[in-house]
Amino acid sequence: MPATWFQAVNPALIFILTPFITMFWARQSRRKKEPSSIAKMSLACLMLSGSYLLMIPAALASAKVAGGLVSMWWLIGNTFLMTIGELYLSPVGLSLVTKVAPARMVSMMMGVWFLSSFVGNYLCGFLGTFWNKIPKEMFFLLLAVLTAVTGLGIFLVLKPLKRALHSEHAPMDL
Repeated sequence: MPATWFQAVNPALIFILTPFITMFWARQSRRKKEPSSIAKMSLACLMLSGSYLLMIPAALASAKVAGGLVSMWWLIGNTFLMTIGELYLSPVGLSLVTKVAPARMVSMMMGVWFLSSFVGNYLCGFLGTFWNKIPKEMFFLLLAVLTAVTGLGIFLVLKPLKRALHSEHAPMDL
């Protein structure tokens, strides 16, 4: 399979998985067990961490194989978990911004949300410089730890953040 074909896996998974994720959230909502928007963002980071952990055995297997080639299913599994994390983060974050931003500042706050994506992508480029400097399994472990710490950090501020947002806004799913 040509490497360029992998660029189509994420968009295809977004189209395939979105209806299932929204049905899952609707089912959770009916049972009063749907996580808040902020909790979903924390879960997104933890799913991303899991996707990087999945790549550690692939990196170890690649180091043992002549030519370094391993099954494409490692990368597809990684992309699958990343896509679910993306679905838990991106639309939820956009929705959260529109819920909590004052009406006159919604457009600017959406810009700030996208600016944070820019900063994140820039930092990804910086982290990518370590690809040739450290063993591949350590590279994926570094990414897994960074995303897990972020997810756990969001989880730790979940209650205080919900309290602060509820005090300023009508109760909503934050």
